[in-house]
Amino acid sequence: MNYKNYTPQENEFFAENELIQIIPNFRENPFDFISGTFGPFRPGRPVTVPLWLAIYLKQRNKCQVQLPIWLDYDTLTKIKGIERESGDIFSEDIPYYYFELAHLLFTHCSDEFAHLQKMKSVLEDIFELRKEKLIRMLKKVDPVTPVKYLSTAGAVELNVIRPAFGAAYTVAGQMQNILDNCEKAIEANAQGGASQQE
Repeated sequence: MNYKNYTPQENEFFAENELIQIIPNFRENPFDFISGTFGPFRPGRPVTVPLWLAIYLKQRNKCQVQLPIWLDYDTLTKIKGIERESGDIFSEDIPYYYFELAHLLFTHCSDEFAHLQKMKSVLEDIFELRKEKLIRMLKKVDPVTPVKYLSTAGAVELNVIRPAFGAAYTVAGQMQNILDNCEKAIEANAQGGASQQE
């Protein structure tokens, strides 16, 4: 199996499809895209759009971006505390692409943030705490470990450990198959020996 890492740019590309609210300063009928219909756009009325469209409109001074609730300095500080205190459990208060979303918003909507540098620092701390949790989990991997325990890890953490985790999981699975085959061979030999004695 190929457990290739996605590049940060590829993860950001996926994250750009996440929905976010904007407040447009223009009037326009709904936009139809493959991913859905967004709008209508009316000045001062919030509308939900994909992040890539929000960035496009923001760059053209056509909207103000409403930041996600979790992307606030106080909220991130609380999430950091939860991550530190919760053992191997991940906080569910941030989305899968939290790191990529934050990076895109920091880059393209920096004027929307009051404490940009502090937020970047807290976000890095959250990433490090979550990455350490994944590494601890990787050390405990066995072929019957349910993958659901990774369901609340973020894309950025999974990307860091993907090759090692994939390889370890594959080897653990192969070892389990070998043990199963040995057990079957022992049972077959035991049954064969018993029938010869009769």
